Amino acid sequence: MRGYRRFALGAVAVSLAVALAGCVAPSDAPVTPTAVAPSTGSPLPDDPSTIPPKPTASGIVPAVTVAGVDVDGLTVSASGFVAGVSEDGGTCSFGFTSDAGQTASVSSTGIVNVDTTSCGLVQLPISDFSRGSWTVVLTYTSLAAGDYVSEPIELDIP
Repeated sequence: MRGYRRFALGAVAVSLAVALAGCVAPSDAPVTPTAVAPSTGSPLPDDPSTIPPKPTASGIVPAVTVAGVDVDGLTVSASGFVAGVSEDGGTCSFGFTSDAGQTASVSSTGIVNVDTTSCGLVQLPISDFSRGSWTVVLTYTSLAAGDYVSEPIELDIP
């Protein structure tokens, strides 16, 4: 019994030492508060993923979430989703248009995603694009509700 008490007391002592190891004694050094810049509460307008799409009468709203040249410089990628409808099988068409009038397009099949429809990631070879300013629009053709078009998103092809 005596050995058990020593073991128990040792275990308690070790537990207290571990628990107190993270404690810090108070310091007499003055604390200088730092000011934090107030948030404007508004996202940057250049970030298309934070710009809410305009609602439609039906509540179905496509949105391009990403559009740009991939890191490897060989492809242009875009992705998007459709709020207000959650279905498999609709058609997501990404249409690219340059300031000079050149066009490129690629489509994907919509995939149900809880309360939205995901259009996934689409890619086109960079050779389909000329240098300069482009816009991309997502047109979603719902199986049951018709066609819906997103707001255009700008991208630059270097």
